Amino acid sequence: MTPDPQDPLPEGQWLFRRIFTWTFTAIQLGLFGWTIWRMPAADLQLVALWQLGLLALVVTYYLLAPSAPQLARIFAEIRGRLPFTRSPGDPS
Repeated sequence: MTPDPQDPLPEGQWLFRRIFTWTFTAIQLGLFGWTIWRMPAADLQLVALWQLGLLALVVTYYLLAPSAPQLARIFAEIRGRLPFTRSPGDPS
């Protein structure tokens, strides 16, 4: 049996992740510069650190986030491990 060269399949919406992250990073860096320029020095440090933390979170999402098929497999596995499962006809 020959292994499939496309296994696992590449994520189809990777372009969206790139565009979202690059756009958000550019906007966040612009806001960061504006904040440094306009804010009083007493409040600047806390706000700047929160903005840098948010930017680091988004960049980490871009680099490490699983694809949609991987997320579906993860959630299906977690759902199967839960001790309580609803029956298909249960409305609650």
